[in-house]
Amino acid sequence: MKVIEELQQPSMQKLQPEMYIALVYTGLGEKDKAFRCLENLYKKHYAGAIGELRNPFFDPLRSDPRYPDLLRRIGLPQ
Repeated sequence: MKVIEELQQPSMQKLQPEMYIALVYTGLGEKDKAFRCLENLYKKHYAGAIGELRNPFFDPLRSDPRYPDLLRRIGLPQ
């Protein structure tokens, strides 16, 4: 949670912290919070960052129906 607090600092905003926060939440098993961050990125049109969904760190999200839906919306093969 300390990492998330640090990523939410204004000085970190140019790094698209939602992606890193989503990674932390995924690791903590907080799927709803992870998807909330990923949806925020999608809405902000950070498709390049969301392309990182192929990262193995997001494997715990793959069985969730929101995962293929998000891939489809950003144009990545499912």
